[in-house]
Amino acid sequence: MSEALAQGQPTQLLSFWMGGEEHAMELSYVKEVITHRAVTRVPSVPAFVLGVINLRGSIVPVVDLGAMLGLPRSAVTANSCFVIAPLFFGDEGAEAGLLVESVGQVLEVDEAEMTAAPAFGTRVSPDLLMGMARSGGRFIPVVNLMRALSAEGPLGPGAFAPKLAAPRSEPSRPGAL
Repeated sequence: MSEALAQGQPTQLLSFWMGGEEHAMELSYVKEVITHRAVTRVPSVPAFVLGVINLRGSIVPVVDLGAMLGLPRSAVTANSCFVIAPLFFGDEGAEAGLLVESVGQVLEVDEAEMTAAPAFGTRVSPDLLMGMARSGGRFIPVVNLMRALSAEGPLGPGAFAPKLAAPRSEPSRPGAL
């Protein structure tokens, strides 16, 4: 739960689409939303890491947020964009570009409009959800960016460890020492 909600204050959420479904994230973690642009691919990264972009002289990794959370890869359309958000590990000020299919609107919710993430029925792991926001008669899964973009999350340093092949054993030859 966000700090504002825990203190009984409303919090603002940014709604967005990924995997053909509406989701939301805390607006306080959104640094900016930029239009989709060319991504430079990099080797030896998880499939959900699309590559990097140059954002005002900084190299920013780009992640397909839906694919990282277990949804189908996002289709890139005229509405696709990158939500720039902080990484909660590594260098101070490090950011990631989160590819989403489109951005919706800013929602204001209070504690009464938030419910716990269900243990089943969502396509995103409940561990990566902050909860479900009630808005306009529908429930919107709220992604827990602090967990998803932390060292323990899918984008953490362990995700980039080189995948080493198991050592091959030499076939035994008769008479070999």
